Amino acid sequence: MKNRIVIGCKNFTEQEVLGEILALIIEKHSDLKIVRRFNLEGTMILFNAFQSGDIDIYPEYTGTGLITILKASPNESFDFLQSECLKKYDLVWLPFFGFHNDYAMIVRENSKLKTISDLAKYSHKNSVRFAFNPEFISRPEFTLLQETYEFNFRTSFVMLDDPLIYISLANNTIDASVGFATDGRIEGYHLQILEDDLHVFPNYEAAPIVRKEVLEKYPVLREVIGKLAGQISDEEMRQMNFLVDEKGKKPKEVAFHFLLSKGLISSQ
Repeated sequence: MKNRIVIGCKNFTEQEVLGEILALIIEKHSDLKIVRRFNLEGTMILFNAFQSGDIDIYPEYTGTGLITILKASPNESFDFLQSECLKKYDLVWLPFFGFHNDYAMIVRENSKLKTISDLAKYSHKNSVRFAFNPEFISRPEFTLLQETYEFNFRTSFVMLDDPLIYISLANNTIDASVGFATDGRIEGYHLQILEDDLHVFPNYEAAPIVRKEVLEKYPVLREVIGKLAGQISDEEMRQMNFLVDEKGKKPKEVAFHFLLSKGLISSQ
């Protein structure tokens, strides 16, 4: 299809909201036709589709770019990430949306623990019920977390999908897990984030990534998507996630009202 752009996203709420934000703003400010290819399971499945040309644009995170895509040190700079992705994959990082969605170790709000080190020390002397989602345990961050804090997860965790993790924590059927800092369910379920005091997790600043040839073919994309630069705060992303996860709103509806509130699209 001529003048067609395929937007992809991973299989969790925030990604779908961001995918809709990208789709709606491009539809409103260009003549390009948008195909949505959402809810792809896992970073590398989506990235492989991106590399093969089946997807043109999707929202990604800097920490994931460094650790999972480039397999580089989490301490590398954004300049390094940009240049290596362009050189190796013809991938262009556009300006950040404005928020961070860092990985975070989460426990119940009534816990006396403050840091991940506190949890690690506690787990050496007490039984702690850990749970992680299937993608996280396949990522390098899982190994980094385990080795840096000297956890022994191999024999002491269960695998749960994200919605069950939050419910299970709230219902006291598990004690700790890893979630996303911008997930509205952390506050909604009275959970707390432990400080990553040994700095295992890198920054996960969210940004749109685009295939270089697509950006060259449709230069309007740089201007249109650039309207989103710095527009989404941590709290705004958390609230949009909460509206979908806990209030039953559709991601497209939430994305539309967000863009409308920022004056980035009209109601017409």
